[in-house]
Amino acid sequence: MERLLIQPLLALNSHKETLACNLLGLLAMTLWAPITRSSDNLVLDGLPPISAEAVSTVRHYGSADLTRFVDWSADGRDMIITTRSGETRQLFVLEAPGAEPRQITDYADAVWEASYSPAPERNGMIFIKDQNGDERYQLYYRDMTTGAVTPLTDGQSRNTHVLWANKGDRYAYTTNARNGLNADIFIGYPDRPDELTPLFTEAGAWVALDWDDHDQRLLVMDVISATRSRMYVLDLRNNRINRINRYGGPALYTTGRFANNSYSMYLVSDVGEEFAHLYYYRIPRNIGSVRLKPRKMRDVTRHIPWDIKTFDMSPDGHWLAYIVNDDGIDRIGLYRTSGGKHMRGPELPVARVDGIKFNPDNKRLAITINSAAHGRAIYTFDVDTRELVRWFVSSNTTENSARYVEPELIRYRTFDKDDNGDPRQIPAFIYRPEKVSDPVPVIIYIHGGPESQTQPFFSRSIQTWVNELGAVVIAPNVRGSTGYGRTYTLLDNGFKREDAVKDIGALLDWIAEQKDFDASRVGLYGASYGGYMVLATMARYPDRVCCGVDIAGISNFVTFLNGLAESRKDLRRTEYGDEQDPAMAAYLNRISPTTNAANIRAPLMVVQGLNDPRVPHTEAEQIVRAVRSGGGIVWYVLARDEGHVLRRTSNIDFVDAATLQFFRTWLSGDTRVTQASGLDSTP
Repeated sequence: MERLLIQPLLALNSHKETLACNLLGLLAMTLWAPITRSSDNLVLDGLPPISAEAVSTVRHYGSADLTRFVDWSADGRDMIITTRSGETRQLFVLEAPGAEPRQITDYADAVWEASYSPAPERNGMIFIKDQNGDERYQLYYRDMTTGAVTPLTDGQSRNTHVLWANKGDRYAYTTNARNGLNADIFIGYPDRPDELTPLFTEAGAWVALDWDDHDQRLLVMDVISATRSRMYVLDLRNNRINRINRYGGPALYTTGRFANNSYSMYLVSDVGEEFAHLYYYRIPRNIGSVRLKPRKMRDVTRHIPWDIKTFDMSPDGHWLAYIVNDDGIDRIGLYRTSGGKHMRGPELPVARVDGIKFNPDNKRLAITINSAAHGRAIYTFDVDTRELVRWFVSSNTTENSARYVEPELIRYRTFDKDDNGDPRQIPAFIYRPEKVSDPVPVIIYIHGGPESQTQPFFSRSIQTWVNELGAVVIAPNVRGSTGYGRTYTLLDNGFKREDAVKDIGALLDWIAEQKDFDASRVGLYGASYGGYMVLATMARYPDRVCCGVDIAGISNFVTFLNGLAESRKDLRRTEYGDEQDPAMAAYLNRISPTTNAANIRAPLMVVQGLNDPRVPHTEAEQIVRAVRSGGGIVWYVLARDEGHVLRRTSNIDFVDAATLQFFRTWLSGDTRVTQASGLDSTP
């Protein structure tokens, strides 16, 4: 214990503004020494006993659910949804609004996606699941009449993006089965699972988006990076592929659908623009010999100055429904294709919309709503009557929902200027406790990606911290986030990586200016890339944060890139830089948290899944060792049966409770849980 005490004592003398944090840390360190415990699924290293009260508290805010609409049955009568059942999320059938869901899968591992055959006479679906979070997704066919399940893939490869042909006799999907590296498009047959046809095997990461009316052509996409992709038409009769738009600049195409007898299409792209728009594009019959410019595509949503996230088309082609990311808040718009008229969509709460799909009746639109204040729910919206009907409400809508806090959108000034020469503003959502008297602690919640965005969504953790700790939670969208234009997304690439960390430094400045915030009690929380941001912020601003929670974060960019599967490296190098270049490798090493671990003086909690294919578990282990070698305090949780994201109920409950106790101990000053009810941290 003597070695652990030295550095915090020095910090007390030299950094008075963190006095409260370090006194709490010094007190807590006298109560326990680091220990290691393990069970079949969790390895706990350095944690104290986690109180039963903490577990009970997080459960009071609902389950760690992921309710979502998945698909309509072929006849349009039933919904297929996912929601949590026991340890994992599974598939259920909903036969009517408010009906009791009927469970149709029951596996130890989560079921991720499902796609219903469009042929009513077949009455079957394909669903996808992996094992212990390894993301090697396998396809299974379920006969909905008999309940029989047939494996469709080899059990080793990664298989995603199932797309049924209109006749329901075959399906396209993306797989790396050929060489474990490239993502090819294959054709499979539900009646002949051993018969697989490699359809398109050019190098790249390919996804099939839509079949034409006659199942003779496929609309396909090659994903180059998070900000670049290309879209093509693949003719199955001669296996010829033609690029639909040869615009020379970088562009991201995200989705598309054939229309008007398959000689035109609607697609979403940011081609030539800052934001992604919905376009109408007429396909020339001699597409292979025509070079088209962006102006040849008609911009359907030119009046909307924000990203179009995705869209769906009614089966008869008369309606389009699209999701607009309006400054981080989602709303739905409607477009009648016959007259080219836009119409207002349903009135929704402040929320993130997690999916939309038209019913085969061409009128009802299924919508998954994820609202910070109202939890998750599934609705239908009738485009004719404009009736919004609730079909299912997540278990997160509990008796405690009256206490759920809705965030407020703010902006704060960062260190540099935008292209107009004005101070750059960083958007952030802020969750405030309802009643406070003294300056309150702050938790900064940093999203992953980095090509992602924090939106108003239900988070059991955030609602618990606000209500139980009385903390303000601030979720910034630092540079590199999506939703604010292509330029903003690219601001952190390569040698600009540390600029995103400086955005958090600017947020710390803003917090210090708020009279009702306690700048001496600031904690950090982030997962994946957000975990890296937690570590980097703790190292760069060691005197200004009390503690941090890193979930599956990158601790060294060079070892991270070296440890990735070959199929993932090029995509990540586009964002972070190529570690094979000596200058870039030196830069990445210099800014990595392991290099600067001696500066991480505040207590740290690290959570990692052993089977993580995106951030290898060695990233967690090396930062734990590095921080502890400098005398730092680390709580470390390794989940043997998880991947990049925790999915099992018992693991999530335990980690959420441990996180609550971690923040109580090091941030809020409430040390009553250190030896509370006697629930040992061994799961």
